[in-house]
Amino acid sequence: SASAPEATITVYDAYGRELTVTRAHWLESVLRPGLEKAWNRPDELYGLVDNALNVGFLDEVDEATAQLQRTDPDIERGHGIRAIVLLEHGRLDESGRVLALAASRVGETAAILTNLAKVQAARGDHELARTTLWRAIERDSNFDNAVMWWAALAQEREGAQGSRRALEHVAALPGSVRAQ
Repeated sequence: SASAPEATITVYDAYGRELTVTRAHWLESVLRPGLEKAWNRPDELYGLVDNALNVGFLDEVDEATAQLQRTDPDIERGHGIRAIVLLEHGRLDESGRVLALAASRVGETAAILTNLAKVQAARGDHELARTTLWRAIERDSNFDNAVMWWAALAQEREGAQGSRRALEHVAALPGSVRAQ
């Protein structure tokens, strides 16, 4: 995010109790040791990276996402999170290459195409991003990130009625339930 991260974060202990800790404490006591421990366990590593990204530790997980790209048997997940971190760092060409590699391995999934649309939008090619996003929706009309972004784009252009029409368009696709 554009604003500075909070000095503290909220975490939950093993019993589900809410605690507030400093970011520095969480980084040194949880994130760094956790990354080391989970380095060769993609499921655990992904979970830790995802949590870290959710609280604003982008730089601290850069190398871990490179590890996920190399080792995660879930190509879409490992490559996807790497591409997102590269995108957030402004490394658009690298992000696009990671997504192209993932697509060559598992096909153009909704997640891969949605992330590719994000790269295209970051480059300023909004029409191509919109076309790519629609392809993602055609692949999986229930992929939440794509559907919600599609509606948000229509809302920006045409207001609430545009968003409604966009969701109706998605809802007309075979198997679509999310847009309804």
